[in-house]
Amino acid sequence: MPSEKSHAIEHVKIPATLFDWRAPLSDANLRASANATIFKRGQAYAVSGAVQPQRLVFTEKNTVISCAATVTGSQVYSTEISVCDDPFIDGSCDCPNAEDGHFCKHQVALALVLRDLLGGQTTDAVAEAQKKLAAAAKRAQTQARNEAQLLTFLQARSTQDLAQRLWQWAEKDRDLKADLKAWAAQSRADSDPKALTQAITELLNLDRLPQAEGRQWLAYLHATYKARRNFVIALPTH
Repeated sequence: MPSEKSHAIEHVKIPATLFDWRAPLSDANLRASANATIFKRGQAYAVSGAVQPQRLVFTEKNTVISCAATVTGSQVYSTEISVCDDPFIDGSCDCPNAEDGHFCKHQVALALVLRDLLGGQTTDAVAEAQKKLAAAAKRAQTQARNEAQLLTFLQARSTQDLAQRLWQWAEKDRDLKADLKAWAAQSRADSDPKALTQAITELLNLDRLPQAEGRQWLAYLHATYKARRNFVIALPTH
């Protein structure tokens, strides 16, 4: 039996005479070993950090690479793959799918992580995820900066300027005007049943109900929720 050299994952030294592992660990071969759906799921696991490699082994003549890991899915699975200069990838996993004889998503994920450990090209899924994360972070920073600038601008305006601008918008948006009227009525309501009834009527806007269709019904349901909430808030507590 050929001797093996085991390496701690954090101190991997790739043998200079190692066979070309890129073909068996290519996306195309892994997709063929599993199937398109399982491969895609394995990519997601590889990107998410679910794979924790535990052991990497090279045979004496560097003709076989074996890697063992734990892969966290619905539970933690023990997964292992062996790669040689052949399209066939031998592997094992204690998940139900692998125990039925299939090349499972956990083995796909480990193969992708192994490829990165060996210095292969980063998977398309990883590269795409990193690109999306960077873009999302940049958008979030831009949005936060713009919102902060807008808040600073608004805080510098006078109450009269803000009220005038809000009224201009309300004159063009009857839903906004109805909300403002209800707000004003609610502020006068307190424990006055008549004022409270007026506030709820303004929120429900019953005069427009017969014409309500499609999305207007959703808006009306939202108004009824606000009316109920305001009614509860205005109820005297004992």
